[in-house]
Amino acid sequence: MKEIARPADQAPMVRAERLDLLIRQSSRAAYTGILMAFLLAAILWYQADRLELFFWILCVIFSGLARIALYISYGRSTPAFDKLPGWERAYLATLMVYFATWGFGGLFLQRDVEPLYQVAVAYFLIGMAGSAISVFSANRLALVSSTFLLMTPLIIWLYVQGEMLTVGMGLGATAFLLSSLYAARILSTSLQQNLEMKHDLIAAKKESDQLTTALESALGVANEASNAKTRFLASASHDLRQPIHALSLLSSSLSSRTLDDKSERIAKSMQQSIGSLSRQLDTLLDVSKLDAGVVKAEVESFNLNQLLRNLQLEMSTLSDAADIEITLDCPQPCMVHTDPILLERIVRNLVSNTVAHNHGCTVSLAVTRENSRYALLVQDTGKGIAPEEQGRIFEEFYQLDNPTRDQDKGLGLGLAIVSRLQTLLNLDMQFESALGQGVRYVFTVPSSSIPDSPEQSDKNTVQRFEGLRILAVDDEANVREGMLHILETLGCEAKVAATANEAVEISDAWQPHAVFVDFRLSSSESGVDVIRRLRLKSEHLPAYLVTGDKEAASAATEDSKDIPVLHKPLGGEELRTVLEKIMAQLRQEVLPSLATSPSLK
Repeated sequence: MKEIARPADQAPMVRAERLDLLIRQSSRAAYTGILMAFLLAAILWYQADRLELFFWILCVIFSGLARIALYISYGRSTPAFDKLPGWERAYLATLMVYFATWGFGGLFLQRDVEPLYQVAVAYFLIGMAGSAISVFSANRLALVSSTFLLMTPLIIWLYVQGEMLTVGMGLGATAFLLSSLYAARILSTSLQQNLEMKHDLIAAKKESDQLTTALESALGVANEASNAKTRFLASASHDLRQPIHALSLLSSSLSSRTLDDKSERIAKSMQQSIGSLSRQLDTLLDVSKLDAGVVKAEVESFNLNQLLRNLQLEMSTLSDAADIEITLDCPQPCMVHTDPILLERIVRNLVSNTVAHNHGCTVSLAVTRENSRYALLVQDTGKGIAPEEQGRIFEEFYQLDNPTRDQDKGLGLGLAIVSRLQTLLNLDMQFESALGQGVRYVFTVPSSSIPDSPEQSDKNTVQRFEGLRILAVDDEANVREGMLHILETLGCEAKVAATANEAVEISDAWQPHAVFVDFRLSSSESGVDVIRRLRLKSEHLPAYLVTGDKEAASAATEDSKDIPVLHKPLGGEELRTVLEKIMAQLRQEVLPSLATSPSLK
């Protein structure tokens, strides 16, 4: 059968399928009915009038063939829904003619035959009525009419005979008719419900498919937006940090020179403004990168004691200005296994948040061992947070006690970053606070079995690096100028290059002790390519990649673990720390060219 084009309304679809089932099932039964007519004729051949019997067989054959012809015509067409009632009426008419031929014809044939043959005719009629229940269940009218036309003439004839036996048979036939009609009602209702359920499922699947298509389309748009955001962040990280990086270098160089009082105040204010701008840009980019999934945790084993001691020293100046004491209670060694940079950022943000909103309190950093983990406590004795505010402090741009949006108190993103980093590192976090009782954060950090690394001495003194030859490679003139100034101010012998070829020429002729190379150069070569070219002639040359795009640089140096990455903006203190590492490496190698350098004595 051809599939009928279905409208949106369910009722016509169910009606069409019921008609399809009726025509298909009952038309196949027509062949069986014709065969049974020949069988009954053979039984009655010597009992009934042969002319009447022949005429009855012809009526059964023609009415059966009419059903079959209608079935074939229906199968070759694709009827519209408004034409289905006409097809249904036509087929029901052929059915009624067919079963009337059987019912009244059978009664006519058995009027003059012996009782045994009358019983045979009755059994044929009852058998066909029983089979009609399953064949015509798709249409209640067809089922009722077929059963009624087959059984009613027989029942009337049995009652009319008036004999006790025939009346008893009539009662039995009546009970059979009533039970058949009841069964017909149940079967028709059940089929109706099943068909409705089927089309409900078809409609639900169609709707689900449409929803899936819409979701896939929306997911594609979201992925494209995410990719575009990632590309923007990578570009912004580099392009926005470049001028700030240059300003930071120039400002540090200027501050290192001998200035009059007024110029020194201007230089100091300029450094503070550049630092504030850099921190705000870093914060905004960090939140965007975390939301975009760009930041990946780089888990390693490290000494948490050393990290916290460095952070305590680094933030002491800032905390002293607010009359805030930072205390540390951490076992030594204290080896943990997580991302040190991201964990430090969490603690830094929490301490900075306390310093920005409190005065004259204490910040406690404490670490205790708990089985295979360490509990890292960051607690202060400040003002605390009201219960009604605690549910919002981890939201973006939400600040307490800063109605004027004082930039010295940040942008309100510190705790939002903490929340994202804690999730990224999969650290359990507990938070408690009450007004007048400060704030308490506890993080559960995985421990490591790796032994503690050697302690490094504190670096509180400013060193000068006379005799240290440094080559800086960057395609932007203001960055090259800033690097040249700061390196020379620190006592280094410095040269700068704008391209890879220029860097190779200077390196061949000058043989620097270390190089700083920008990751994104205007040429087709990256900073990693430049470092590899320089190391062709000096295999162990200390080289540092300077970038504002952490993720791209990390991916580029994945196969080159001996190329450290420095992040823009590169300040004077960070540069001094790197130069000290270079000096320490040169001391170990006992380079003759630096044997007389004051900084190595």
